[in-house]
Amino acid sequence: MQAQDYELTTQAWQDVKEYQEKCRARDRLSLANKIIESRKHQEQALQAHRAALDCLHEDLEKKRMDWLEVRESRKRDEQRSRMSIGLRLDSWRQQRVAEAKLETVLAARADEEARLRELDREAVSTHLKQLDRQHLFDNAKFLF
Repeated sequence: MQAQDYELTTQAWQDVKEYQEKCRARDRLSLANKIIESRKHQEQALQAHRAALDCLHEDLEKKRMDWLEVRESRKRDEQRSRMSIGLRLDSWRQQRVAEAKLETVLAARADEEARLRELDREAVSTHLKQLDRQHLFDNAKFLF
């Protein structure tokens, strides 16, 4: 009986060892699966992080491009404004020069007309004096 008990104990002991081995194998397999899952989650998290960084980079690049376009647009607007002001000033100067020339021409014409009228008055006055002298001379001839 003791040999049978020994065989049972040996058999039981072997069964316990096999069960322990199976449990260890199952635990190792479970741990390996957990590690694999953990690595997958880490890889997914890394990919998600990279995608977020890429998206952030693209967003910042777009904002930078928008900022550059706004800056260029402002420069163009300022340049157009300066050109517009310059053109208006040039136009105003040209208009003032044209008005000054016209005033000069009109003043010269008015002076010339005044001079010609004065010459005409002098000529008429001289002619009337000559007519009066001629008339007096003719009357004086008549009397003598």
